[in-house]
Amino acid sequence: MSKENNNNDHRSDEFLEKINEMTGEDYKTFYKYEIGNQLRFTNDQTDGAVEDLRTRGLIKKLIGKIRITKNGKETANNINYKNFDKSAFYACFE
Repeated sequence: MSKENNNNDHRSDEFLEKINEMTGEDYKTFYKYEIGNQLRFTNDQTDGAVEDLRTRGLIKKLIGKIRITKNGKETANNINYKNFDKSAFYACFE
């Protein structure tokens, strides 16, 4: 199994552990990449499509009350990666 991970953020392992703890899942690798402006989190044991979790779905599953805003408006359906505040998102799990 490839260890390659296109996320070079050193906090990925901590974030993955937190995701597993909060969801009861056993995700092996944390990937984040942009597809159509969707930030996705993927289990490397899947085919990379079926079990992708959209950011909003992950947020709802984990805590349900986090709101990520863009220009003062809630972005309920899409999170644009270019405007995505990673530090604020990580902080939600600290």
